Amino acid sequence: MFFSMIFYTDKKGRGVWTVNPLFRALMLIIFLLSAAALLFPSQSESGGGAAISFIIPAFFVLTSFLGTLYRDCCIFDPDTRTLILKTGLIFLSKRRLIPFDDIGSVRFITVSHGKNPIEFQCALYSKEERLLADIEHVKKNAQTALEQRAKKAAELIGCPLEYIKL
Repeated sequence: MFFSMIFYTDKKGRGVWTVNPLFRALMLIIFLLSAAALLFPSQSESGGGAAISFIIPAFFVLTSFLGTLYRDCCIFDPDTRTLILKTGLIFLSKRRLIPFDDIGSVRFITVSHGKNPIEFQCALYSKEERLLADIEHVKKNAQTALEQRAKKAAELIGCPLEYIKL
């Protein structure tokens, strides 16, 4: 995922790795401004311009509304020892449960082009070396933040953090 993500501990002591709330706030602001543009159209437009002045704000209203409802999170629950993955729109989200016992490692992957790293990834792998979840991808300027999130996830799960170079 290329959205800015954060990792925090909720009131129940669970680790939550999710889309930054600023993303939802930005989508809500765009939604409100676009909805206002639809409700209060410009009176100076006439003819074909009126249709365009409706279509563009309507597009922004729809996409920003969907962006506000978008959910992409991993919930690390140490009490039940399960990882809950939720992806999609709030009312149409896909939910997967992965027991901590099935997770073999958290992998911090460096993707390089030549000798230069171009991207970093964090993924969960099973004990049989099978990909369980691809959590986050970031550009090289966000390496440290992703590495800290990966360390926290590995600590909560109780598995090793592996560094892989591709």
